[in-house]
Amino acid sequence: MPRHSTWWRNYFSSLYGQLYRGALAPELNTREETETLGRLFAGARTPVLDVGCGYGRHLGPLRRAGIPVAGVDYSMELLRQAPGHKSTRLVRGDMRRLPFRDASLGGAYMLFNSFGYFDEEENLGVLRELARVLPAGARLVADLPLRQGMRQAVSGMPPVERHQRGVAIYEAWTYEEENKRLRARGSWEVGGRQQSWELSIRLYTPAEFQRLLRRGGFSGEVEMRPLEDLRLLGSGQPSEDFRSGAWRHATNAAVLAVR
Repeated sequence: MPRHSTWWRNYFSSLYGQLYRGALAPELNTREETETLGRLFAGARTPVLDVGCGYGRHLGPLRRAGIPVAGVDYSMELLRQAPGHKSTRLVRGDMRRLPFRDASLGGAYMLFNSFGYFDEEENLGVLRELARVLPAGARLVADLPLRQGMRQAVSGMPPVERHQRGVAIYEAWTYEEENKRLRARGSWEVGGRQQSWELSIRLYTPAEFQRLLRRGGFSGEVEMRPLEDLRLLGSGQPSEDFRSGAWRHATNAAVLAVR
């Protein structure tokens, strides 16, 4: 796969939306995520941005909870599947060049492995763009895929073939040490439609991502927990030390950063 791969242009198709809204949606922790986001962004007066909002899995529940929301995604096919509402701004855009004014948003979140698509400088650029559109003190919540846990998870993993609720899924996962990237290729078939795909995500350690956040303009406190402790994010409860067993096999981290 070339260094500047644009795999994400084709991966997030209407078939992706159909797949995750149907067969795979019950496996996603939408309820826990939206409850946590609702608590962390309670009182926001300007829209909280869903970065890589896709078909809007979190937008509707947050809006019903009284949180003003906006969504940005590159895939127009997925945006067409998002729940429309006059108070929700949905925009097609690139997270490296967000179509929002400086300091115009009340917060932002990026979930479900939405960070690390680009090379090092462009990934840093995503954080700088988020810092640009957020005022001082605003929060960013992220779901970060972690290098050590992901590398362990895919090491020696054979290709996966499964059938689930009328969907045929093929996946082959690898970790590329030289570039610190998680790579995958596969295919989906649902309702007579088929799509082959590739994926490539740059993986970070917790410490590396904290340094990247600082360089990107998030100068406030940073809290990180294994993703299974997402509900504790921002609760004030102590988090596990990075050297502890709780982190050793964690494939993702829940991150709360302050602009």
